Amino acid sequence: MPCAQAALAKYDLTDTNLGDDQGPPRTTYWCHNGTVAHEERHRSNWEYCYTPQLAIAIATAESVSVEIDCGKSDSIDCGSVETSKIGVISNYFDQAHQTAVEAFDDPSTSTDEADVFAYMWQSIVEGPIADALPGGCTP
Repeated sequence: MPCAQAALAKYDLTDTNLGDDQGPPRTTYWCHNGTVAHEERHRSNWEYCYTPQLAIAIATAESVSVEIDCGKSDSIDCGSVETSKIGVISNYFDQAHQTAVEAFDDPSTSTDEADVFAYMWQSIVEGPIADALPGGCTP
């Protein structure tokens, strides 16, 4: 690889600030394994944030009780149970999703925390590649 291209590749793969949500420049060069690591981190972080909230929503939805009394004219019948409770149950899942979204990326900050974590993970793969490229050479 010519010296200028090596320098550009080193630049493209180097994340100079692991505390922000920007990542390396990637103007010309990128690393497939780094991208996969970045996206995998998003997936695993989302799973970490959402799975417990989903379990709570499921448990809460399963605990919804409905009294069906065929002897009472104002009682819910078997055919209308679902429609009578769908809004309540949907709210449990909406709340689970919203809680997970806020844990995944704190809305009270301007930084995208999900990307900060993903870029850190990406740098574990791309950093050694960038470090192995020659630096300071002149074409």
